[in-house]
Amino acid sequence: MAKREKKKKSETAVFDSIRKPVAPPSQKLGKEKPEIKIHPAERKVKYKRPVETED
Repeated sequence: MAKREKKKKSETAVFDSIRKPVAPPSQKLGKEKPEIKIHPAERKVKYKRPVETED
């Protein structure tokens, strides 16, 4: 009985299976922080009671 010749896989198939490089999840696109988180004092103002003065 004669041996069958194995079919060679195309060389590009090796490169398709390799994971492509992507940016790490910690480095996001866009602004680093939203405006609200940059200035936390502005967030707290809406919860503070107005100061009553005696005039």
